[in-house]
Amino acid sequence: MQSRSGCVLRGLPLDLPGMRCPDLQELPPPELPGHDWPFTASGAREPGTVLPRITIVIPSFNQGRYLEAALRSVLLQDYPDLELIVMDGGSTDQTVPVIRKYERWISQWVSETDDGQSSAINQGFRRATGEIFAWIGCDDRLLPGALARVGAHFAANSDAEWLAGAGRFVYEGGRVGQMASCLNSPDDLARFWLWSNGCFVVQSSAFWRRRLWEAVGGVREDLHLAMDYDLWLKFAKRARLHCVSDVLSVALRESGGKTFEQPVRQRIEAMRCAYEDRAEHPLGALALNVELVQWYIPDRLRRGLGHFLKGEIEAGVLDCLRVFAAPIAAVYERGRLAMITH
Repeated sequence: MQSRSGCVLRGLPLDLPGMRCPDLQELPPPELPGHDWPFTASGAREPGTVLPRITIVIPSFNQGRYLEAALRSVLLQDYPDLELIVMDGGSTDQTVPVIRKYERWISQWVSETDDGQSSAINQGFRRATGEIFAWIGCDDRLLPGALARVGAHFAANSDAEWLAGAGRFVYEGGRVGQMASCLNSPDDLARFWLWSNGCFVVQSSAFWRRRLWEAVGGVREDLHLAMDYDLWLKFAKRARLHCVSDVLSVALRESGGKTFEQPVRQRIEAMRCAYEDRAEHPLGALALNVELVQWYIPDRLRRGLGHFLKGEIEAGVLDCLRVFAAPIAAVYERGRLAMITH
């Protein structure tokens, strides 16, 4: 059938089996071939295991230069029951030609104006038929065997509702970092904005059951940078995170990406979510304010000292003024305290 924008919207009937992943030889040659995954090999399947259907949603908007690698990293997983949905916000670059190139293996796709990434993610999962859900961005790639590892874990652990593995991050200039997913308690997650308490959930390496997603109502569409963090807060109240050591995904962090370009806004959104979560508990917001000030003052003093040592007197004085303002802001601004953290 046709979407409102005239682009093809394809779908699998609910009573049909999911898609079999194609082999490397079945896919068309990439426009810009790489020298490694996902251009040179297929993934590996868990032999002899009945695996649940996995639905992967890829939201996109004018990220066509990355999309082909993301699509291939999903399609080459050699997973026996896959559903791939692409929700494009009406891109004007090469996105639609890339989608059409691979549409034979895409369960559903649409390209039309939407209300942002969070809305696209929700719309994608409303079309989903899988038991296990996940989304990746156009600048993310699943690593070989990721879906086999995830599917096998959920198949072997009927009580598992939520799983996350480690993730690799590739920055401009070639620097590579890696982070493991770790969550000791919901309280640790509420303090995630500290960035240093050992609590982290790699979004591109996170998977969950359909029933958990439906229980929390999806992601908040008024959030555009911290919607995954807000989702984790909701998940943590209902399920234990199963952490696996496997590196399941790679995320590119380059200029033009939302996370790379808007770290301050991301922290503000995360703080907003943390305050709203803690407000449900007695004295929760007050405790969060105290913790923030305890972290913020030493951090700002270190920055101020650095400015003074570099001869940047004006910046150093501003840091000192912010230190004195922090306790006052904690009392009077509460949830808006994140505004002084940049």
